[in-house]
Amino acid sequence: MAIEITGQTTAHTGTAGEGASVRTAPLGTPAGAKAGADREAAGADMLSLTGTGTLMQRLDAAVAAAPEVDMERVARLRQAIEDGSYEIDPARVAEKMLAFESAFQSRGL
Repeated sequence: MAIEITGQTTAHTGTAGEGASVRTAPLGTPAGAKAGADREAAGADMLSLTGTGTLMQRLDAAVAAAPEVDMERVARLRQAIEDGSYEIDPARVAEKMLAFESAFQSRGL
């Protein structure tokens, strides 16, 4: 199936960051894979990823590789909340929130 977009052009907005590279690979190949001679074939469909697109692809792979929900832990936490034995450490929560925010700021997100 071919998708044709005509009469529309977009200017680079710099969303991938100043000096960010753009990676190009034939569709159907992993972004990190080296394309063979078929890359040069006339009319080959191509996909270009900016630095942001590449980051999103890595994040998607990390989420896919993340472990499933530990239902036993969820049950233990639920029980502790219900019986009133679950304690919240406000200082620890604040530290984690600040670390999370700091991680985003250091990446420019």
